[in-house]
Amino acid sequence: WQGRLQGGGVLLDLGTHMLDRALYILGFPNVSRVMCNTHRELGKIQEATEGYDYSAEDFATALIQFANGSSLQLEVSFGSYVEENLVYLDIYGSKAGASYRVTDTSETVKVIQPLLDAISVSEIKGLPQPKIATPVDDFIDALAENRTPLITVEQSLKLMELLSQLKESAQSRA
Repeated sequence: WQGRLQGGGVLLDLGTHMLDRALYILGFPNVSRVMCNTHRELGKIQEATEGYDYSAEDFATALIQFANGSSLQLEVSFGSYVEENLVYLDIYGSKAGASYRVTDTSETVKVIQPLLDAISVSEIKGLPQPKIATPVDDFIDALAENRTPLITVEQSLKLMELLSQLKESAQSRA
């Protein structure tokens, strides 16, 4: 990882994938406003001790509000002081919720639903694996099969526009 020389830090590296997943689940709604903060603290320590150029952010947080009233909170980091690597996505709805967790040793998906005086938590087992290896493979297959790819140009543009807004927000706070 070479910081700015490679096109950005954690927001453009890990944040892209997390935002893409979340936007897909939300149906790619229009963004009404964003707030983003980025930090470069752990990179400074590694830069001093290891001599590498860590010139881009290693931690980013964002709050995104959508025109349909939903909101998204994002937090991504490189090398944070955590017990175990964790990728998670929590969805909070007015009728139910969902939780997706991936650690170094496990992957779980849970659905949380209301009951009369409590909640019901159900773990979903045996999730099917995608039939395609990568979005690039699907794009090539879509061209060959004359069909729309799973990831459309419009979705990609919405994601890139959102990332641009987040970077602008973070830079305005620096």
